[in-house]
Amino acid sequence: MSAKHFGPQENGRFTLAQLESLPGFKRIGDTIRCACPIHGGDNPEGFIVELGTGRGHCFTRGCWGYLDDGTQKTGGGRRGAPYGSVPPPIPAPPKETPPDPARKDLLRRAWPTVEAAYPASPAAAYLAARGISLDVAQRGRVGYDPHGAIDPVMRRRVVFPLATLDGVPVNVMGRIITPDDPRRRWDALTGPKGYYHPRGLRTARSERRTLYLCEGTVDVLAFLAGGVGTAVAICGTGGVVRHEHLRGVWRVVLCLDADEAGQNRGRTIGRLAQSAGCVVLQLTADELGASDDVSAYWQAQGCLPPALAELLAEEATALDADLIEEYAHRTNPQVIAERLAAQYARWDDGDQTRTTRQTMADWQAIAARRATIDAERACAPRDADTGPDDGDTGEAWVEEG
Repeated sequence: MSAKHFGPQENGRFTLAQLESLPGFKRIGDTIRCACPIHGGDNPEGFIVELGTGRGHCFTRGCWGYLDDGTQKTGGGRRGAPYGSVPPPIPAPPKETPPDPARKDLLRRAWPTVEAAYPASPAAAYLAARGISLDVAQRGRVGYDPHGAIDPVMRRRVVFPLATLDGVPVNVMGRIITPDDPRRRWDALTGPKGYYHPRGLRTARSERRTLYLCEGTVDVLAFLAGGVGTAVAICGTGGVVRHEHLRGVWRVVLCLDADEAGQNRGRTIGRLAQSAGCVVLQLTADELGASDDVSAYWQAQGCLPPALAELLAEEATALDADLIEEYAHRTNPQVIAERLAAQYARWDDGDQTRTTRQTMADWQAIAARRATIDAERACAPRDADTGPDDGDTGEAWVEEG
């Protein structure tokens, strides 16, 4: 699996100062018109930027990009600053259009019922045949709607909850599990789909971890069965992932279907992720072998594809002594304590995987080294410069094992 790079005429980064220096620059409300800053065109109205999203589009050659918002993350967990000198904090999740209150309340009321109906249902047998155990399905909050409690279209379907980034329910994805049912195999309610398992995206943002972006809900369950908690599904090639939601994610691995539509959609999302500052990898059709997607590979082989296993093994590696020394010097004690407390909380909540255990060990080693550095600093002469830089905000990414 190799990194994906996209041509300079397809997307780019630019600053407001650069736009102001271009021919035809003018600002009307939250919109900017000017010549294209990417291919250097001279059409004074050929490039339009919406300040609300920061996205710009060229009407001459189709170039597009985003207003620069700070640093990009580079390999090895270190941060580079090709577009600015000061790394910004992770922005708060944007305010999304609130879902229909009636639907939101309906989903919250009905979901305990469909979850309770799942263990003894045909849906449980269907997913078990696909290699998804009852425990994994329950962690994914999978349900079964025998009587259409959510909506008549969901009757006798295995159902998956879809939500906004912050977990507000907005929709349901349902699948037919009996071959003689004439209805469409996959279906959702009208309106925005949202994400399946948005917690995976939140975790990847807040903890600088790899995000595995899937097309289908069962793909996410395959990742959960494989011990990976940072997978999220957009539910079909028509699903939407927002640029703002990818900011703060270190690396995005695109795990869409092996067909042409899935691979093309993956390239589109890859450009979006790169413009948000993410390292981008894409699982190819060859790496899926004869399988159509990750869930089919899991069903056939009982494991994740080897290319993904290599990434997971890389992330399961403990930090070496040099990196522990570097992070202990660069990160202030308060941030270290907060990160360590977050790992303890995950462990106490039942996330007692090898990844969590290794991450706790890394932060414990960093905390111990920082305590030693502070003790040495307290004993050193005042004119000696041996202490850490307390001006560091602790935003440096630590590769989690």
